[in-house]
Amino acid sequence: MRKFTAFFRLYYNYHKCNMGECDRILQEERFEATIAPVIGFAIHVLSALFILSFWYSLSIMIWLPIIIGNMVFVHKLDEQFYVERMRKFDEDMKRMWEQFERAHQRQQQQQQYNRQQQRHTSTSRLDTALKFLGLTRNATKDDVKKAYRKLAKKYHPDMGGNKNDFIKLKEHYDYVMGQL
Repeated sequence: MRKFTAFFRLYYNYHKCNMGECDRILQEERFEATIAPVIGFAIHVLSALFILSFWYSLSIMIWLPIIIGNMVFVHKLDEQFYVERMRKFDEDMKRMWEQFERAHQRQQQQQQYNRQQQRHTSTSRLDTALKFLGLTRNATKDDVKKAYRKLAKKYHPDMGGNKNDFIKLKEHYDYVMGQL
């Protein structure tokens, strides 16, 4: 029964300025709201066959403007709501795009910060390794090898050195040679 009253509910809610309900009816029951006068027209025509009155048959012409007017009304109202829905959709898309851009900017800033931290860490690690080897930043590979051989004699466990210090020496040597 609810589908047959969509036509009347649409007009009632439009008259009461309840546009949210009108939009819902148009989205869910557009066909029923458009076709209700046509059904009324068909019932009227069928009843006219039994009554066979000239004036009753002539009253069928009243239905034509009702049917056409309703179709125009529903179309215009649906078009108005369509424009409103598209405007809302555009606003939502614009808002989502702005959120995406902000998130992308934050991600880029975080990546840039991480790269700076990594550069700072690698520089300080190189400085630490060079300091452990007793060298400065302008040392060559030959200087690093000489310093390594000298310290290897000092820290090697077979020569009376500490095993952990020798391992540290080897790590620093490998890192510095990889950087030069």
